[in-house]
Amino acid sequence: MPIGVDIEPLREIADMDSVAEIVLAAEEREVLRNAPAPLRSRLFLRYWTLKEALLKAAALGFTIAPKTVIIDAGPSPAVLSVPAALGSAAQWRLIAPAI
Repeated sequence: MPIGVDIEPLREIADMDSVAEIVLAAEEREVLRNAPAPLRSRLFLRYWTLKEALLKAAALGFTIAPKTVIIDAGPSPAVLSVPAALGSAAQWRLIAPAI
């Protein structure tokens, strides 16, 4: 079974809104905008690490635009939608500590 891992240090993200436009789907950006300000960087990093780990597991890296992978970054993260090159969203499982 393929496994992908990504780890990022918790930190404030400079120009987060611009970066979010590149890597997050519209519905993910909406969740990020509605998150309490003190949690926004942490939530962004959660989206980022979950997406990057999935793309590493698929061995496709950034040949797939991260914003085309849609995830629920909540307490039990889940893949909601992926482009056809990644198969079915149901075949992917995300494991991450709680926010």
